[in-house]
Amino acid sequence: FSRNLKKKGRAISATVNSTISESKTNTVNQSQNTFYRETGIITDNRDQLQKNQNQINNYTFRAGYTEPVSDSAMVSFDISYSSKLSRDFRDISDYDAATGHYSNYNIALSNSMQQNISQITPEISFSLFKKKFNAWSTANLEISDMKVNSVFKGQQYELQKSFVLPSYSVNFQYAFSERKRLMFANSSSFGIPGAERLIPYKDESDPLVTYTGNPDLKNSWMNSSTISFNNYNIVSNFNYYINV
Repeated sequence: FSRNLKKKGRAISATVNSTISESKTNTVNQSQNTFYRETGIITDNRDQLQKNQNQINNYTFRAGYTEPVSDSAMVSFDISYSSKLSRDFRDISDYDAATGHYSNYNIALSNSMQQNISQITPEISFSLFKKKFNAWSTANLEISDMKVNSVFKGQQYELQKSFVLPSYSVNFQYAFSERKRLMFANSSSFGIPGAERLIPYKDESDPLVTYTGNPDLKNSWMNSSTISFNNYNIVSNFNYYINV
């Protein structure tokens, strides 16, 4: 939904999105593994049927308001809400030579996880468009709540974490002429670690690589800057682009 109001450049908008997805896979894992240690030789031979199921329900809502502050500048205010519910199930059964089927349920390697992430994000944007240069920037604050219920090795784990993470982007473009432009961009954002990386559980489903979650894991941070120059000669049909 989008609607222009009486004042030129003033507008309101709203969007709603919802997605539901599910995937299932069945995989047979057959491997022979020998580990040589100081205490002796250890073998870990596997013949297993692994069933994975993933379900995701995602809902998002976004509303915005745009207000012109001059004939060449405008500011926008947006707020968005999202709710994501995901369920992951991994069931592993060992091969039973007596029955000829994968009928021995392996509780040590099977697991299930349900996580619900709710997020509210207020955002402000500013843009300025002049004959020789353009500038636009955005800043927001992601306020998230994560709730996780999981079962590993028959043991239940619960996790609840809250995050308040800022992010921004700044862009500037200067036109030396109609076909010669210099552009600069800088952005910074934080990332929330996945629930599987926070649960204090040792995943040994791969005999060669094991993972252990860390409930004290910090958020990731990323900052990037780009400077680019573009020049196009229409007479000779020659164009070159430099990006750093």
